[in-house]
Amino acid sequence: MASKQEDFRGHIQGVNEIQQLVSVAVYKVEGRSVRLDGPCGYSHSVHPSNVHSLEGWQREAAHIWKLDDVVYFPPLVNPEKELIERNEKAEAEKNGDLPT
Repeated sequence: MASKQEDFRGHIQGVNEIQQLVSVAVYKVEGRSVRLDGPCGYSHSVHPSNVHSLEGWQREAAHIWKLDDVVYFPPLVNPEKELIERNEKAEAEKNGDLPT
């Protein structure tokens, strides 16, 4: 049996009942469903009514892991490239050069 194709979509973070930061990984499974992978290896499939919206993913993560202050962080496509671009922009601003 072939394994399902999963695409990492980022992290949802929030604060649980005992004031600990909890991180939940978000995966799109074969382009149709969404799986949330939380603490202690617990995995949750997002209900079909919430699959197509970021707000739905956050709502389910908040409900399942009892989280407050829920925030979504998208994955960095290329962290090295992102860092280089940010450094170049900061250097240009420091030198008074504005990128066009």
